[in-house]
Amino acid sequence: MKPRAGVVPQSRLEESAGRILQLKEDLGLLDNPFPDPASPLLGTVGSREDRDVALELARESAVLLQNR
Repeated sequence: MKPRAGVVPQSRLEESAGRILQLKEDLGLLDNPFPDPASPLLGTVGSREDRDVALELARESAVLLQNR
């Protein structure tokens, strides 16, 4: 199997980092590292769907190297 070149554009990194920072801002984590337990957004973090997607992405991004 031929390896694929995985060049990620800077704009994609900035977009992803922006989403993470926006969620942290929405949860108030930039002001206080401990979120309000009553926040409706807190229930969306770490959902089963999110974990399934993260696992699939981790599996797809794994790189096996051959030791010669």
